[in-house]
Order: sequence, then structure tokens, then C-alpha cells
Amino acid sequence: MKKTWIGISLIIIVALIVVLVIIQTGREPKDIEIGAILPLTGSSAQYGQWSKNGAELAVDEINRQGGIKGRKVKIIYEDSRTDAKEGVSALNNLSAIYKVQAIISESSGVVLAIAPVVEEKKIVQLNIGAVNPQIRKAGDYTFSNINDADIEAYEMAEYAYNKLGIRKLAILYATTSYGKGNRDAIKEKFKSIGGIIVADESFDENSGDFRTQIIKIRETAPDAIYVVAVTKDAALILRQARELGIKTQLLSATFFEGKDLLDIAGNAAEGTIYTSTVLNATSHRIQDFIANYRNKYGLDPEIYSATAYDAIHIYALAIGKVGYYGEEIKKYMYTIENYPGISGLTSFDVDGAVEKPILFKKVINGKFEYINN
Repeated sequence: MKKTWIGISLIIIVALIVVLVIIQTGREPKDIEIGAILPLTGSSAQYGQWSKNGAELAVDEINRQGGIKGRKVKIIYEDSRTDAKEGVSALNNLSAIYKVQAIISESSGVVLAIAPVVEEKKIVQLNIGAVNPQIRKAGDYTFSNINDADIEAYEMAEYAYNKLGIRKLAILYATTSYGKGNRDAIKEKFKSIGGIIVADESFDENSGDFRTQIIKIRETAPDAIYVVAVTKDAALILRQARELGIKTQLLSATFFEGKDLLDIAGNAAEGTIYTSTVLNATSHRIQDFIANYRNKYGLDPEIYSATAYDAIHIYALAIGKVGYYGEEIKKYMYTIENYPGISGLTSFDVDGAVEKPILFKKVINGKFEYINN
């Protein structure tokens, strides 16, 4: 009888162990799968590719060092096509199929559309490229690793007014979430410090012909034109503006920079000034990042490569501390202060937003160069 009870006890113990293993396996898969909803096709595909490059570089480093507590990191990519509905569909796929607890994302319309869904599903969203100021209030599970439009636009407004002596500003912006956010921010700030908005023209992305808007702006004789457009559209705007005889100062923001801009705009880009985040090349860690990026891709990293790279390392830090559970990752994210990211020191405020130093760059002799503030 005693042997029988011992046998039954062993069976029960083994069964419990199996159940616990199954439960644990269900909660924490062998690989830590992080979602990435990026524009991998369409007009903004270059931004998605830059972000993907940075994210993959981070994954390589993390896995080479043993992963997160012995578990490999894997990124599951979904193509948003810069479309809000596609973004939500991508998130639902990542949640239903892969049970992801954390994602990286970009494009303002996509980030804002995803925000209420991640809130409901308790999945952390870390935005690495969208700048619409509304993201700041999008929910407790939405964080940003890049300055929003208010910060960049306010800095540009003050720089234009105080440093460049601009008094009459024209705005030419894309009718998108990021376009309207930047336009509203610089318009408000520039007027508040004494400037005058003499023209306020919009355009649809990928329309290709911006001459009607440019001619209207030319008639107002502005001291400068603030262009809010992705690289390819911005390049065509610059070229068409110069073809129409506009010689006034051209201004823009972080998303302006890209190889395509110089290829398409050519000399028309010369002298354009725009806001950017600094990659401090004097830091050994950043020097290593740049060298490793060049070695892997044969290219110099863009700012979105850096924000994506930082995002994956930040997730690795959080998951290593609290495990792969969305609610716990969210709580930990709010405690992060002065994380030494490649894209700058990172601290998340009560809205999950960051504020990183803004510097200015200028196209000089066909190169994107930092200039003194």
C-alpha cells in the first residue's frame, strides 16, 4: 500500500511539473519575440529600412552576448505601408499569432491608430520615428524615443527668428498626421515670438508636382519657407522651388535628411537648414555603433537607425529586469532615467515622452553638416 501511494505521489509530482512547464512555456516562449511595425514598402520605406537596420544591429549584439537571461531575441516585422489601418491589422497579427508583449513602431498616423489597441491589450509600444505631439497623450502603454514636433518646431522657430533674422515665414506641409503636427507647432511658436506667417500651404504626399503651392508662396515674398515633407517629396519641392526662381532660405526637420534628397534635389538642396538630434561621435560607444553599422550595411547610420537600436536595447534592459510581460515592462519604462542611448540620454516622462537635445544641420557642398546653434 505504501508503495502504491509513493507511486501515485510521483505521478502527481511529474504531472504538476509538466503542467508548470506548459504554463511557463505559454507565458515565456523560448525566443523573446518583439514586434516591429514599420513602413517597409511605399514612399516612406527608406525610414523603415533604416529603423530595421538599427534594430537588427541591436539584436545581433544582444544575442552575441547571450541574449536576455539565456533567451535569444527575435524581431517579427510587419509592414505598415504608413497606413493606419494596416498598422492596426499588423498589431492584431503580432498579438494573436506571436503573443508579443512589446513592439517598436513609427509613422504618426500608425502610432496613434495603434495606441488604443495596445492600451487594451497591454502591449508596450515604443515609437522610434513619429513626431505628432498627440502621441504624448496617446496612452500609458505608448512611449516615444524621439522628440515630438513641438520640440523641434519650437527650436526652429526661435532659431529662424533670433539667429537668422526671419520675420516672414511661409509653411508648406504634407496633409498627414506628422505634417499637420509640425505645421501647427511652428505656426504657433513663430507667431508667439513676433513672427508673421505669410503663407500656409498643404499638399498630398507623392503628388509629385508642388508648383501651384510654391507659386502662391512666392507671391507672399517670405524670408524663409518651412518645408514639412518626407525626403522624396522634400527633394522635389526644393528642386521645383529653385526652378521657379525662389532663392529664399529653406528650413525643415529631422525627417528631411536622406541620400535620396541629395540624389533628387542636387544643388537645389544647398543651404537648407533643418533640426536634428546629435550622434555624439566623441563617445567610444557611439563610435563603435557607427563602425559596426558601416561594417554590416556599408552605410552611415541615420537618426532612425539610432532610435531603433536604442529601443531594442531599452526593451532588453526592461525584460531582463521584469520579464516579458507587457504590464511589467510598461511600469519599468517609466522608471528609466538617463539611459545612455546612441540617440541621446533617454528618460521617459509621465507621458512616456522624451526630450533630447536639438542641434541644427545644413546642406553644405552636398553633405549634411552640423552647424553652430
